[in-house]
Amino acid sequence: MDELDARLHGLVDLSPPATPRLDDTELLARSRGVRRRAIVARTVPVAFLVVALGAGAIAWRTRDAAPVDMATGPTPTTAAPGALTDRDKEVLGFIRVSSDLVSAVGFEMLATAPYSVSPDATGQGTLATARAATDAATGAYRAQLTQVDPGRESQATRDAAKQADNRLKTLTTLRAVVDPRQTDGMKLVDQYVSMMSDIVAVERSIMQTTNAPVLFRGIFAHTAYMALLVDETHAAALLSLSVQVGYFPTVLPGGEIVSPARRDSLGQGCGDDTQAAGDQCPAYRQVVSALNEVGQADKQFEDFATGQQKQIKRNADAGLAYDELQRQAMEAGQGRNDLSAIAPARFIAAAHELLTKRTDASRQILDGILTAPPPSSGSGPPGTTFNGAATAVVPGEAPPTTAPTSASAPGTTAGP
Repeated sequence: MDELDARLHGLVDLSPPATPRLDDTELLARSRGVRRRAIVARTVPVAFLVVALGAGAIAWRTRDAAPVDMATGPTPTTAAPGALTDRDKEVLGFIRVSSDLVSAVGFEMLATAPYSVSPDATGQGTLATARAATDAATGAYRAQLTQVDPGRESQATRDAAKQADNRLKTLTTLRAVVDPRQTDGMKLVDQYVSMMSDIVAVERSIMQTTNAPVLFRGIFAHTAYMALLVDETHAAALLSLSVQVGYFPTVLPGGEIVSPARRDSLGQGCGDDTQAAGDQCPAYRQVVSALNEVGQADKQFEDFATGQQKQIKRNADAGLAYDELQRQAMEAGQGRNDLSAIAPARFIAAAHELLTKRTDASRQILDGILTAPPPSSGSGPPGTTFNGAATAVVPGEAPPTTAPTSASAPGTTAGP
């Protein structure tokens, strides 16, 4: 759990509470207040801190107040408390494109993993299609990165975007070792997962610098959902290696190694019981570790998501064939290490369906942020927007009333 998650958990429990649920402004104010109080407490006496906070609270309440003419009364204002501004919407548009890129990289990973252990060119067409979709999503991401410049307000976001772009530049090299099968599948999966995580880190850095309450809560939940998407796709890709081979292998094809094997040259490894083999069977242990990460990511999303966001996730979870196939594969590795009863094509199709539904749900969560009503009047500082800039609502501009219809990830299908 990163520092921001720890701070939020220390402030408030957003799971079904005995006390009323905090609104967006209060959640944001408290999370940002933790860091501010910690810094002040180390540098000034406690008595001065109390006075400073009291003065700050008064200033906060009055800083956006319109001047009052004693003869005519308060001047009308067009600012809507907590409403998303054009900049906020622009940033959300970038996040949508970056999230689609995460999914595209995930689809390419799901095509690469089984291909890396196939004895022939099985899956080559699917891999080529996935790569084309990733290239298209990468182009769209870079165009948005230039146009929106999400790091305009934050050096941390600029650094995260640079790291993600550097990782994307390794795609050509990564693909060059996939085609001749120079590297084993587990190492390839690690590279793709790192790429997906670095792209999600750009969104996380945006979330950590925004002062807009609605935007903060929405991006926080969406970032948690994207972490879940990455972890689930990671586990599915690792498991697809063993499903393709027919058992959890100790030795994977790569370089001079042509065929997989249950044991290494010393007779050690997964053998016939992956669970008993423990750390000697990385193919099994890494899937178990990835599934543990899935559980933690799922819990974090459930802890902080709104009711509407949780319903979106439940809809995506419903009727997934992947869950049962995953259970069968993990059980088949215990005692006999025989996954031959699971058809590789069926497993990959189910993994594609999982990622397609996760991608659709990601878009619906972002659409919900755009259409969410602003906090009620008085619940937060009027006109506060991205990185604290004050704005006014444009007269006659109304938020959309319906969310756009979601679609599957670009260039992908629900099957191989």
